[in-house]
Amino acid sequence: MKRVILKQFIPFRQKLVVVTGLFFIGTLLNDKYNEFLGVLFYVLGILFFFVNYNLVITKGFLNYYQFRIFNISLFKIKKELLFPDYVSLFNQSFVQSNHVGFSPDILGDSKYRLYTIKFFKGHKNEILFTSKNRVEVVKLGTQLSTMFNVELHNTLK
Repeated sequence: MKRVILKQFIPFRQKLVVVTGLFFIGTLLNDKYNEFLGVLFYVLGILFFFVNYNLVITKGFLNYYQFRIFNISLFKIKKELLFPDYVSLFNQSFVQSNHVGFSPDILGDSKYRLYTIKFFKGHKNEILFTSKNRVEVVKLGTQLSTMFNVELHNTLK
């Protein structure tokens, strides 16, 4: 195995914030300057809903984020990771604040649990992947531990 691809998830809320900003800029440009630029920002906003990215971890440890749209690779960005002493899989709780403008407590917090893959190096750790799918996390964690010949700590059994 030469590489493991971890498909990352961009939350809808984050996409919505970016698209709203692009639409707002498009509206301003469309009204004041150039209709072409306004339409361009509208199109970019619509296309942004179809953007996703993967974390690609290679056996040579040349890791990168690969950004894609409609399954076509757009560009890559190098990603520095801890080389693991061991790989850990477990169920983790997350809290996301739902702040709106100047009223931070209006919607409260969202709490949820996800399965995670972490690299541990000494006392440091790094979350590589989160998912609601336990089987997917076990499969990818096993592939990573096999590829780097390190121990797998699986608490999901």
